[in-house]
Amino acid sequence: MIPVLVDSQDEGLSWGFDVGQKLYFKQTESRITNNTTTFSISFNFYLITQDNYTIPEPLTYFPFAKGEPFFYNDTSVMSGYLSFAVPVGNWDLLETYLLSHYSTYFDTIIIIDDEATWGFQTILNTTGGVETRRSIFSKTDGVLISNHYEFEISLGYTSRSVIERIAPPLMLDNLILVIGGVVIALVLLGIYFFKKPRGS
Repeated sequence: MIPVLVDSQDEGLSWGFDVGQKLYFKQTESRITNNTTTFSISFNFYLITQDNYTIPEPLTYFPFAKGEPFFYNDTSVMSGYLSFAVPVGNWDLLETYLLSHYSTYFDTIIIIDDEATWGFQTILNTTGGVETRRSIFSKTDGVLISNHYEFEISLGYTSRSVIERIAPPLMLDNLILVIGGVVIALVLLGIYFFKKPRGS
């Protein structure tokens, strides 16, 4: 994989993933009525990172890397582009920009910042209900760990969408290697016991 070109070293921001990297996610859509889940569906998808993500200097917009999601059979998920990563290296700058440019739009913005992760939670009161989003990114590569979106309206109805990063699936070739390794281990174990002298 080819390292992504850094666009904004002067401000300490850079992309932490590699060009051509394949990232895997799981999305769950749910509908809740009066605290009872009435509908739920989950599906897995992936995206491949590109080399055309930019980091403006100085920041003129919040720098999300966006990618087109695909089902495992390589067909499009048909849900637009996923904001799957933020730049790493200057979390204070990202926090300052987010708070200064979006605090007038959202009713509440809460920054989430610990040793391993960075993210934010936003709350927006609309005429239709309350929208809450909580996005968490890894400080190692800036890639999305989880995104929880919830739209709650009156009468006890809530629409919820959760996206979580997952490990790569076990491909058929890898499965064959694992099974082959287990068979070889069992054969060697059998040979050992059959050749082991009686009484020893």
